[in-house]
Amino acid sequence: MPNIYFQEKYPSMHGFIDPPTPITKTNLKWWNSITMQYNPELGKGEEPSPYVKKHRAGGTAKACPAIADAISHGYVMYSGIDLYFDATTEDIKAQRVIDVPMDDKGNYILYRNDAWQTNDILHTPVGFHPQTFKLDPMYAVRTDPGYSVIITSLFYRDDLPWRFMDAIVDTDSFTIYDHISFWVRDGFKGVIKQGTPMFQVIPFKREAFNMVMEPFNYDKYLAQANGVSSTFTQGYKKHFWKRKIFK
Repeated sequence: MPNIYFQEKYPSMHGFIDPPTPITKTNLKWWNSITMQYNPELGKGEEPSPYVKKHRAGGTAKACPAIADAISHGYVMYSGIDLYFDATTEDIKAQRVIDVPMDDKGNYILYRNDAWQTNDILHTPVGFHPQTFKLDPMYAVRTDPGYSVIITSLFYRDDLPWRFMDAIVDTDSFTIYDHISFWVRDGFKGVIKQGTPMFQVIPFKREAFNMVMEPFNYDKYLAQANGVSSTFTQGYKKHFWKRKIFK
């Protein structure tokens, strides 16, 4: 099993900040609160609507292993300190708990990007302020040879007041020591508390791929469809799904 390594950059804060963890060990209250909405005679959940009753067991997106895999894939990194933002005006205000200039180029946990670094290059997501910031996750990241990582916002959490810039880093040759850039939602004013899950780190093996166009295989499609439909619930998970392990 390959390793992913997290290096503590601020040993003096050991015990005060949350180290990275597998997302499966994170308290995903919002996800756990969603019902699978199965027919009570077939599984857990609420009574389905008449339309859903016609369509086998009527599972919601919670019942889809592909969505669950995305949400639980990789590791989560947390905010090491309290962060304050006020994006209710054109000139967004931001502050970390220790009073330092936001434009200081020193080794600080939070600071602004210059506008020319992102504004004319990357499209600002709808609903977010064009001013971007860099956050030091307080842990460096590296991987075994042949492995890189995807850095991305938490999947399916478009309701959060921040969004990180998606990135891929070859962490076997370049350890991530630096800050990760993100946007703040327009109109947000408040504190992001220490220990808040901020973004996902997903390791993957680098391999060369060759694209091949081939005829549609109807027999294989039919076999897969029959496999999925052969049980009232979780046909894909029972017959095709493979467990992903992050320790």
